[in-house]
This record gives sequence, structure tokens and C-alpha cells, in this order.
Amino acid sequence: MTIKIVTSKYKKEITDVTSLHLKTIDGDITILPNHYPLVTAIDISEVKIKKGKEVIEAFASNGLMNVR
Repeated sequence: MTIKIVTSKYKKEITDVTSLHLKTIDGDITILPNHYPLVTAIDISEVKIKKGKEVIEAFASNGLMNVR
């Protein structure tokens, strides 16, 4: 799957992602390829993006997530 990260000053596209884990206002969530469509608010949390065996760690302070 492909993840697009967009902020007011930054835009990045990460391809071949196998999973995405972060915290939403409803709790922790892991997104896998072919996940059902979802729009939710992101809570302050650590974000883990997995590409095969590689793990990319980031931080989210707030925002929205749109899964298509």
C-alpha cells in the first residue's frame, strides 16, 4: 500500500508499506493492505510504518487519516 503524509510544510509518499500503526481518538489502530475505507482523527502518538522488515518511526501531534 502507499501512504501519503501531508502537512503545511511537508509532503511525502511512502510506497510498498506492509502496515501502519498509530493512535486515533478512538484508540490504537493498525492499517493493513486492503483495509476498509475509514476517516478518523489522529491523536498525539508515535507512528510506526512497516515496509517488510524495515520500521520507520515518526510522531503525530494531530490531524486526519483517510484510508481508501
